[in-house]
Amino acid sequence: MEMGMSNYVMDCEEQFMDEANAVIGECDDVNDLLQTMEENGHLRLLEHFSDGEKCGLVDEIWNDFWSAKGE
Repeated sequence: MEMGMSNYVMDCEEQFMDEANAVIGECDDVNDLLQTMEENGHLRLLEHFSDGEKCGLVDEIWNDFWSAKGE
């Protein structure tokens, strides 16, 4: 049962990152991305994260996206 739960958690995190990458280019800054993800209900995918961990992941996604673009 534990293996199935960890697969579920990883799937949720992957889906969250996919959703973030789908909208990130439309966001003005990392706070806008976080707000957009919250408004679209995607933060529910990270219910197992603390608020700090959620912010940290969104910040990481933001930095990775813009670093890949060379900005």
